[in-house]
Amino acid sequence: MLIFIGWNVIVSIFKFDQVVADVKRIARKPVVIVPGDGGSRLEARLNKPSVVNPFCYRKTDKYETLWLSVEIALPFFSDCLVDNMKLVHCESLRCNVAC
Repeated sequence: MLIFIGWNVIVSIFKFDQVVADVKRIARKPVVIVPGDGGSRLEARLNKPSVVNPFCYRKTDKYETLWLSVEIALPFFSDCLVDNMKLVHCESLRCNVAC
């Protein structure tokens, strides 16, 4: 006896339990889809005590584009991007925090 499962997969009744076990095993692994650089966008609202460059924003009232904005092509603003994206390890909390 043959059983039709999914997209063009035909298995015998004797292998059905194995197929179900394989599907359950595979279904537990997450799939993360990350778009390319052109499809990515990162926004943040800034509130920092200091900046690395006078051209960088210290505080913003609304969300500003950090990744893939026109400013990152300019030499001075690349320092801003690096400063906005860095994480610092906080030993007392034992975690990474944004600066």
